Order: sequence, then structure tokens, then C-alpha cells
Amino acid sequence: MTRASTTTITTAMQAVPHAPNPARSRLVHRVARAATAAAAAWRAIATGLLLAAALAGNGVVHAQTDTDTARWLLEHSGTWKQIEGLARGVRGGIVQGLVDSGAKPSSSEVDRLQRATEAAYDAERLRQACLARVAAATSPQHVAALRRWYASGAGQRIARLEEAEATSDLGPDETLERGVPLLEAMPSTRRAALADLVEVTKAAEFGATLFINTVQALQRGLASVLPPDALPPPAPAAALEAQRRQMVEALGRFAIASAAITYADADGPTLSQYVAFLHTDAGRHFNDVVVMALGAAFDEASLDFGRRLPGTRDGANS
Repeated sequence: MTRASTTTITTAMQAVPHAPNPARSRLVHRVARAATAAAAAWRAIATGLLLAAALAGNGVVHAQTDTDTARWLLEHSGTWKQIEGLARGVRGGIVQGLVDSGAKPSSSEVDRLQRATEAAYDAERLRQACLARVAAATSPQHVAALRRWYASGAGQRIARLEEAEATSDLGPDETLERGVPLLEAMPSTRRAALADLVEVTKAAEFGATLFINTVQALQRGLASVLPPDALPPPAPAAALEAQRRQMVEALGRFAIASAAITYADADGPTLSQYVAFLHTDAGRHFNDVVVMALGAAFDEASLDFGRRLPGTRDGANS
């Protein structure tokens, strides 16, 4: 669902700890600029297939569904494989974002940063964190309906398309260049179905939430290991929230273009069945569960990465 290239949403906060001190005072400005580029950052969010937002789900503690069932759902929905693509995109985007930011890290810093991202955003670690939350939050009353959909021919065709997107190397500019013409050329009914898919999964809204929560998690991670006088100025929650509408608009435009590519090989009936499933109680429930689970998992990973960041600088390893 994501490409292993620049992740511009995360560039602002992840490059700041490595940048010269004057750049640190412009964190909020970098966040604002990154928000305008949100559409180019997370194709998983754009298609609404790998939604991730740290909602109030961190407090889930009571198991509702057994682990085997939860894993079956994650695997047959394609999410299990998609997590690797999402994690790879985050890792690659962090490193490339630092290089592109003008911070001029040394080769040893880039190497340590890469190792830090691999440790914090390890795919198997994210899968296990997600699995535990999906088992805890999935209501047994919806399991039968979920199994029917994901075992069906249409459900498996959709899952395979989404898994293929997870391994795509298509860049953000290429996505828009390919996606927009596809949208313009397709029948209005298909365009409406894709718009409905993006809306029902709340892809853009959750993408903005993920960005804001990631910034704050990184700040908490840094604050846990650095003395106050060494911390970059925090991005106030109000300043981040002020950018939400801009991010949602950008992600919304990108989402439907990306969806046009992802589902290009899905015939009309299959796409209609998928959208109909997403509107069912079971479909909405599982979408919300995956949103919560992945959001919480990535929130923990970003917190961990924030703790690891100071140790990637040459000064901390001399």
C-alpha cells in the first residue's frame, strides 16, 4: 500500500532532531509544509485500505475474539502482508526525508538512522501489536459475516489487489499522473463507487489523525531521553490541529486517484460488492478495529523511534 520512497508526512518531525539548531525553531512551519504534501505520503491511507489512526483504542484490554480468528481475518483481508509495505514505506521515507531536508547527515548517521527505523518500525513487531488489538476489539457477532466476505471470490480478489499495491514502487507524482486520467476516463458510476469507498473508510480523516499523532508521539519519545534544554520546540497541539483541514483535503484528492489505480483490475460487480460490504455493520466494525489497531501500533513505534533518534547522531557515538 505504500511505496519504499520519500514519506513526506513524516519528514518534518523526523529530520528536525538531526538538523542544525536554527532549523529546530521552525518545527511548526515544517509541519505545516508537510501537511500540504500529505497526499504524496501514505498511499495506504489514500486508498483507505491500511488505515491507521491512534484513536482511543490504546485502552483495549478485554479479549473478544481468539487470536487464531484475528490472524485469519488479518491474513485473508490482506492486511497482514500490507503491514510490511506500510512499514517499509515509513522506514524508507524517514531516511530519504532526512537526506532531502538539507540536514546533511553523515553516512554514519544515515546508517544509524536506518537501523533505528528498522528496529522501531519492524513489520513483525507491528503485526503482533496489531494482532493483539484486533483480537481484543473484534466483536464475535461480526466474525461470521467477516469470514464469509473474506473467503468469497470477490473478497479475495480485492485482497490480492490491495496486497499488490503494498509492494508497488509507484511514486506519488506517478500515482497522480496515472490515477487522474483513469478517473476522468471511467464511467461516472465507477468514479462514484471509488469516492464512496474513500468516504466510508474515512481515509483522509484518519490520515490526518495519524500524522498529528505521529508528531506528538515522536515528541514524547524525544522528551523521554533528552534534557529539556536539548529538545526542539514542540509543535503545539493547536497548531497541528489547525492544519487538519488542509491535510484532509490533500489526502482526499490523492486517495481517489490512488484508488483508481489500486482497483483498476476489479470489475464493476466486484467493486460494488466491496463497497456494499464496507457499508455493512461488520464491514464498518472491522474497518474501525483495524484503524484503531494499526494506529496504536504505529503510535508505539513512533514513540520508540523518538527515543532512538538522539543516539543516531555522530556526537552521541564519539
